[in-house]
Amino acid sequence: MLNDQRISAEQRSLFCFMGALIVMTPHSAHAYIGPGLSVGAIVISLIVLFSIILAIYALVWFPIKRRLKRKPSINDENRTD
Repeated sequence: MLNDQRISAEQRSLFCFMGALIVMTPHSAHAYIGPGLSVGAIVISLIVLFSIILAIYALVWFPIKRRLKRKPSINDENRTD
């Protein structure tokens, strides 16, 4: 470079940022995932999703169920039908 053409700080930071982006871009992995591993990964993902949904359901439903469960009152105990 010539002395009269200096790189500014903004150009230097842009150059470093672009270099980092180029280095960090993913390249093809050339890997093979067989049918057994892919089905296993899908099943495990579904099980984790189902367990999260079931946990949320349990945290919401059981307190509601407990409140809806009616305790026998005094009038119901004295009643003889």
